[in-house]
Amino acid sequence: MALGSGDIWGALNSEMLRMEGFQSFLPFLLSLMTQPTTVLIELAEPAHVKDFLNDAVLRRSNGGQQGEFHRLQDKEAWVYSLNVLDMFQLHLRVEIKSGYLLISNLPWSKQLDITDIVEMDLNGAQLQLNLNEITQQLPALHTKVFTDYRTAAVDGMGYLYPFLATGVADTIPEAIAKHFAVFGFKPVHPHTGQWEWRDDELQSTEFGTALRPVQPEFHKGQKDFGVFPTLQTIRINTQLEDSGMRARIRWVTVD
Repeated sequence: MALGSGDIWGALNSEMLRMEGFQSFLPFLLSLMTQPTTVLIELAEPAHVKDFLNDAVLRRSNGGQQGEFHRLQDKEAWVYSLNVLDMFQLHLRVEIKSGYLLISNLPWSKQLDITDIVEMDLNGAQLQLNLNEITQQLPALHTKVFTDYRTAAVDGMGYLYPFLATGVADTIPEAIAKHFAVFGFKPVHPHTGQWEWRDDELQSTEFGTALRPVQPEFHKGQKDFGVFPTLQTIRINTQLEDSGMRARIRWVTVD
């Protein structure tokens, strides 16, 4: 990944990467920019795809457009440079092998060889998440989750403050009960903290006040946060049956 590139939108044409709908490609692009990745796409007509890619090289060179797309000499492979918001430059190797289109990021991905193709009936799929294996991302996840917690705590203050400031309620539990009677739902303080009413000011024991917000820092090994803090693994199985799909979800939690 190159930072500070001078190129702007190294695309095949000016229509492909307009911002409308571009957000849906961001997770794919971020994966390609941050880890070795190769995407394999089975082609119904490899010759047509090859002609299209060769034509794309010619069209970009004749059109004088910005960006870079060229063919590797003596190979059915091309290099495509994509500039994202003039900050990140992503180099992709596009290659046709054994009827498949291979898209890989440079320079991390190794060159793949397709040695065998086995036809399989489409029947079932399984997705398994081992949440205990997440370690490197925990500090970032903690920051994101507790930022949401803090937002929820401040929102709760907004619900309760009018009842306390006007004297309709004298305590936090009374304000929550009054709010439920008027609006039909109860504000709930996130995580382990609670709201306190002191000196005509509403605050959270964990997240401070609306004007002076604070947030707990991450401690190594901490996992007791998020929507399912006790969840260890989750497995989703799907199988096509007649005209429908059967799905089964299993999960394991900490006692």
